[in-house]
Amino acid sequence: MEQRPLTRVLDPEGAHLAALRRLGDFERRSVVELGCGDGRLTVGIAADAARVLAFDPDAEAVERARRFLPAELAERVVYRVASGNEIELEPASFGLALFSWHFAEWSLRTSCTSWAIWSGRSSLAAPYSTCR
Repeated sequence: MEQRPLTRVLDPEGAHLAALRRLGDFERRSVVELGCGDGRLTVGIAADAARVLAFDPDAEAVERARRFLPAELAERVVYRVASGNEIELEPASFGLALFSWHFAEWSLRTSCTSWAIWSGRSSLAAPYSTCR
């Protein structure tokens, strides 16, 4: 099967990334992304952040993310294959933590995306959810 670069099929208008930017300031921050999948949001976050540690338990998705990471972001992004239970992080090693989740039920024509952003200085900073 032919491998193609990531597309914005799930977010063609950039609405998900725009929502994340309204919820949290990624500018020059160290960000940890829990459940990065194929990196479709990681790239947009990394454009603003100082560095991003992105991880997901799906090894194939992480490999796709690594393969299609733009060269200009390579020094800012680290991808790891791990679950939230497996990865060890020092709380002071990041300023923001991001978790995103997407669910699509095509038979019901429903698509929901939820995000949560935590700041290193506070508890849950910004939950957000959309359904279509």
